[in-house]
Amino acid sequence: MGQIYLKIVITLFGLNNSYFMALFRNQHEKRLLMTGYVIFATVEIERKMDKLIAEFVCGSIEKADILKQGLLFTERITFDAKKDLLLLIIKKGYSKFYKDHPEFTKLLSTIAPHRNIFAHLETEETAPELSFKKYVKGELTFRDYNMDKLAFLENDINTLSSLMDELIRETPPLS
Repeated sequence: MGQIYLKIVITLFGLNNSYFMALFRNQHEKRLLMTGYVIFATVEIERKMDKLIAEFVCGSIEKADILKQGLLFTERITFDAKKDLLLLIIKKGYSKFYKDHPEFTKLLSTIAPHRNIFAHLETEETAPELSFKKYVKGELTFRDYNMDKLAFLENDINTLSSLMDELIRETPPLS
């Protein structure tokens, strides 16, 4: 239920809508909304990746379910490994789509680092915008997300999701 509510709210208002964001009492609530959106949206993209990989490789519903349960829906395979496999499938099996949408590869490759930042890094509570703490060779650095950067990320996520929906529609139905 919470996922559906979050998707409806973001779809109606968008992350970069200043009137919508003004409804939140403090930065903490805004951080929670933005983090929830990015994680939810990228998990949804990963589910689409799983579907495309399983259906391309298997050819039947039963075999696709086995691949999903035995590998794709487990912790044994990373988002990056799925991304690499999907890109290979698209290059070889969907060459027209690959040629028509050169931005797809870049979008899919740029989403993963953002997903990992939002999923794994601690936020800096005193920052005026959304900022994540990251340690690089023992040195503290920050990954900042202002409203403009979040709007671009939201646009990239939505574009990638739509392109994946297009690929799913092009995939022959399983027997």
